[in-house]
Amino acid sequence: MERGVSSDRKHLSAMQYKTECAKEQLQELSNDISSALDKHKDVQNQLLQLQKELRSIET
Repeated sequence: MERGVSSDRKHLSAMQYKTECAKEQLQELSNDISSALDKHKDVQNQLLQLQKELRSIET
């Protein structure tokens, strides 16, 4: 780069950088929670199905 020519790079302040990192972490955690909730629903449905099968066997 030549002297006196400004850079086109985006420079972030420390606070902006920390905010961006926190947003990324929040998004990752949100995705993890969503995935875990989906798995939980699947397990609950499987449990209900097994309970129904058990009741039908017992009667």
